[in-house]
Amino acid sequence: MPSRARTASSGWSSSVSHSTAGSHAARRAVLKMIVKREQAITREIERTRRHRPVEQLIEAIDPDNANRALLILGIVKRDPAWDNRPHDGDRLLLEPWAVAAALARRNAPRLTRRHIESMRCRVRDPDSIDWPEPVERQPGDPREMGG
Repeated sequence: MPSRARTASSGWSSSVSHSTAGSHAARRAVLKMIVKREQAITREIERTRRHRPVEQLIEAIDPDNANRALLILGIVKRDPAWDNRPHDGDRLLLEPWAVAAALARRNAPRLTRRHIESMRCRVRDPDSIDWPEPVERQPGDPREMGG
């Protein structure tokens, strides 16, 4: 007994060959098959979007390969103040251009004074950046970073 997939496939190719030969009924059948297929694909996409749970994974230790990539791309530099200190891994400082580019992004969250001071400690030359005016915490504002 032929499998269902084989039967459907041979039915499809039979309908296609009849439709190309000029059979109106076969053309309608092929168009109905195409519509049903597109509807099934759309339903499957909607089903997977609706029911896919979001899982957040947090890496306990930052991988060193990410630091190497940031160094190669020139987004960060090693902090020379930490060169002669014992520590686990590199202490990196963000380049001012990278911070300025992030701050210039549209829809960037508003920053509190605490967040700006926290970022200044992680930038190679913080005084070269045109920092935004800090805002007071506004509970419930989706564009404000908590603090």
